Amino acid sequence: MNWKEYLGNQLISRLDDNNLTLPPDDYTRMDYRLVMKDRGKFVCEPNEQGMHGDCFDADKLAGHALTEGSAGRYPAPPITEEDRRRYERERPRVWG
Repeated sequence: MNWKEYLGNQLISRLDDNNLTLPPDDYTRMDYRLVMKDRGKFVCEPNEQGMHGDCFDADKLAGHALTEGSAGRYPAPPITEEDRRRYERERPRVWG
């Protein structure tokens, strides 16, 4: 089982156990219904409107990020004088 299948199975388990409620809109429902399980793998064929299971993929990744915790905080490095000079050289010019 690869990582995508693992996260997909976790999402389906949350739905089956009533630990996740999906929004009631038609778009999400239609997008979720495009995703099928075939011999243990999640497959999705795009429909005529171009929908292709993005809601399912986004929810499985978000669920993992929210429940598994993070690797820690990553403080931003301090801005140096060189960073300031580079910003002044490379910043977009606004004409008007």
